[in-house]
Amino acid sequence: MDWAGFFGRRTPKVLVILGAITIALLVTLRIVVSLSPPREQTFSKDGFTITLTEDFYEKNYMHHIAYYESKTAMVSVVKDYFSALAEFGVSGDTSPREYADLIIEVNNIQSESAEKNDLVIFEYTETVSETEFSYLAVVFPGDEAFWLVQFCSESENFEKMTDDFFKWADSVRIDMTGA
Repeated sequence: MDWAGFFGRRTPKVLVILGAITIALLVTLRIVVSLSPPREQTFSKDGFTITLTEDFYEKNYMHHIAYYESKTAMVSVVKDYFSALAEFGVSGDTSPREYADLIIEVNNIQSESAEKNDLVIFEYTETVSETEFSYLAVVFPGDEAFWLVQFCSESENFEKMTDDFFKWADSVRIDMTGA
């Protein structure tokens, strides 16, 4: 078959139409992919496990067991051993709410502890390099320590991030074997 004769003068029109269809399909695919929620990713370190999204990556941060960051949020994890807190009267018998109140007092944070969704929490804001950040701090008890997990975003995004913060907090698992 003579393809040149088959297409004849229609070749440019066919290519333009096929090109337009291809571009439309690629744009549609890009939109669908960008609208789909990020996939979950589980992180574990030193007896602590949390499920965030694949947007997060781990960083080393001084005095933190774990620290995770994305473009829109940060999650920091501190493990306070009861033995290190004994001078403040903290022991294995101290409640998570009492520990939260101690953290608020010692760090002069303008907040009050509360219980929400079966979690002990407190919220506060802090300005760093002229940017205001808001924090949701959640306390988890362990066999030998309290774990303070802080979810943070720029204050202007905090309200829309709060549901995600609680979802991620609900995913936290603490290894009770003293890891």
